[in-house]
Amino acid sequence: MKIFSIILLAALITFQAESADVEENLTEDLNEVSTRLDLNGNLKAFLEKLKETLKTGDESKGIPILDPLASPEIGPLSVDWEDLVGTLFVQSVGLSGLSEYIVQNATKISLVKLKVDISLRWPEIQGNLTGYDINSRLMDFVNVVGQGFAEFSIKDFNFDIKTTTTKSKETGKLHMDILGLDFSMGDFKIRLEGLYGDEMISEIFSGIVSDLVPEAIETYKDLMLSAIKKFTSDAVNQIIGDMAISDIIGIINGKKNAKSISSRISNVDWNHNENLLKQIIGVFNHKN
Repeated sequence: MKIFSIILLAALITFQAESADVEENLTEDLNEVSTRLDLNGNLKAFLEKLKETLKTGDESKGIPILDPLASPEIGPLSVDWEDLVGTLFVQSVGLSGLSEYIVQNATKISLVKLKVDISLRWPEIQGNLTGYDINSRLMDFVNVVGQGFAEFSIKDFNFDIKTTTTKSKETGKLHMDILGLDFSMGDFKIRLEGLYGDEMISEIFSGIVSDLVPEAIETYKDLMLSAIKKFTSDAVNQIIGDMAISDIIGIINGKKNAKSISSRISNVDWNHNENLLKQIIGVFNHKN
């Protein structure tokens, strides 16, 4: 998921410092890092270079193509919202335009507070649901049943993240904390095919969903952000926990192969970190 990719990216940049309150030799290391990376300029340059990598991948570093992105099958998911109850299955979710972000802010890391602040904006993200299958009941009044294809678009998607990374005195491991995480979006449109096997019903329901989704996201946004923060923090900290500062700096500078990161990602205990989409669906299932 893109949010996870950017959070991991932010973590990689902040790994250049271990802690603000350790020995004097750490201060020397930090100063060396600052000199080598020109933090302010290189952070933005790193984000800009990442755009091309998202589109082409990098086989030598074990990085797959991420734009366009296609997920594995999702579900079946239990849906128990206030007005909609049932099950949903999707063979694949596709996203395109993930590499077309605009870097609005990429601040220099503070060597004292060890923080990074990144703001990105996507003018438009296109997506689709391949092989969706929904069997549900709306407002305990009408059944919503369908199978087929759906496509959607999100305009003016904004993403902001603030992180800090330190080295624990107790465990000696690097640890990333997400200090702030937020997102917003403008217009949302979805076009569903296959509801009741009827084109007109699918069109009417598509309009309803296009109006309801942004409202639902805004209503449950804080709970969604909490789920995303926990999921990504747990995963990132599993990846970077026993890495050395020099390893991270080498990867950022392109002097070390990123396959080590790829192998660490594949070894993450994803069963411990429940599927993120299921967590978000669980947010909407939350009963106030």
